[in-house]
Amino acid sequence: MTPRRTPLSQLEQGIPFEQRHIGPDAEAQAKMLAQVGYGSLDELTAAAVP
Repeated sequence: MTPRRTPLSQLEQGIPFEQRHIGPDAEAQAKMLAQVGYGSLDELTAAAVP
């Protein structure tokens, strides 16, 4: 899988620092967890960490 990169020209056009560097909000996190079949980060961690 090729890493996704944001072109410098797009970064220079004012995408706020927060959108580039702070993790997803609660809604986005819930969508990602649902996509992989978990209801919380704790559930995902329990399944992933022996």
